[in-house]
Amino acid sequence: MMIDAAEGEEQERVIDSLAGAAVAGTPELAEGIAAFREKRRPVFDQGHD
Repeated sequence: MMIDAAEGEEQERVIDSLAGAAVAGTPELAEGIAAFREKRRPVFDQGHD
């Protein structure tokens, strides 16, 4: 169903939605939001599991 929605003029919204869902539960997003609220630069973990 998502593949069909990606055809035509809706493509950008579908891709944006999928990308948002992919990062929604990541520690990087949480750190980015916390840094924004605290008005500081984010510190991201450089180690990959």
